[in-house]
Amino acid sequence: MSTTWPSFVTKDLPDTEDGYAEMLRRWEVYNREMQVVIASGVAHLDEDSWWVCTATGELIGPDPEIERPWTEEDFASAQRMTFAEACDLVASIRQARAETAQSADVGEPNAADEPPEPPRPLRRE
Repeated sequence: MSTTWPSFVTKDLPDTEDGYAEMLRRWEVYNREMQVVIASGVAHLDEDSWWVCTATGELIGPDPEIERPWTEEDFASAQRMTFAEACDLVASIRQARAETAQSADVGEPNAADEPPEPPRPLRRE
């Protein structure tokens, strides 16, 4: 018998103030429910910050703090990524995906699975 674990789903919400308010409400419910699961001792936190059922190994969900919606203060304090940093990030993701594909012996990633090329600067510096 599978246990129904707390979930935090927001893909149905519109990108509006009402949608944001509903997302915060859902996160608060998810956070409360996860705190009950955590306090009960039936789950442990794995190395990727996901809660896992200790008895079955079933993934329950991410740590509620990871899923917490950002506030205006979070956005204000966030650091913007430069174009060079974004290109480095894309390159590292491609490299990791290629290594994963090779280690899994499934060949190179499909071109359709590749992220799009980053935009090129319009002017030379």
